[in-house]
Amino acid sequence: MVLVLHRGENVEKLEEILREAKRRFGLYGFDRTTMQEIAGGFSMSKGSLYYYFPDKESLFKAVIEREQELFFQLISKKIAKLESPEEMLSEFLKQRHIHFKKFVNLNIFRYSNVAKIRPHISATFLNFRERETRLIFSILNKGVEMGVFDLADPLKSATLFLDVLHGMRLVVMNFRDYSELHKVDYDRIDEKNKQFLELFISSMKKSAK
Repeated sequence: MVLVLHRGENVEKLEEILREAKRRFGLYGFDRTTMQEIAGGFSMSKGSLYYYFPDKESLFKAVIEREQELFFQLISKKIAKLESPEEMLSEFLKQRHIHFKKFVNLNIFRYSNVAKIRPHISATFLNFRERETRLIFSILNKGVEMGVFDLADPLKSATLFLDVLHGMRLVVMNFRDYSELHKVDYDRIDEKNKQFLELFISSMKKSAK
């Protein structure tokens, strides 16, 4: 992740802050975590922490952005080792599912949190979605160039692909809070993802016949 340095501070200190903030948010959620507790986790004064981040919301946003950047770094490395666009899509789904579970464990999706923090993180998630779309588009376009897929508009197909994934997750949740999900729910989401991917790839290949 490329961190924006604050007043000449070093990246190592910022990473230390983000790691401790992630741990605290994961344990107690956004509402029950304080800047004092985060600072105390590695013997930093609250005043010094505010020197880096003006409020809890900006720190929380930075934690999310760090996790998102780590996801894209990882998936880029994974995909770079693959040649088949089908394998690339499969690896994307695998890593995306793992990433989703990590975010739930950060307790950021609790309904009590969302109303408070949505204004601070909406743009962050929109940017994440745009990056996901570009990534899927690049994979689908590669498949077209290789003669594996036959798509008139890979960008529209990439958008649809992500829309369906989101919709299937909501079906499994059935109006429940993210914090209420259990292993069986994650397994159902994972299974639906795999079934959809099989149909998605099959439809693209059939259109080439």
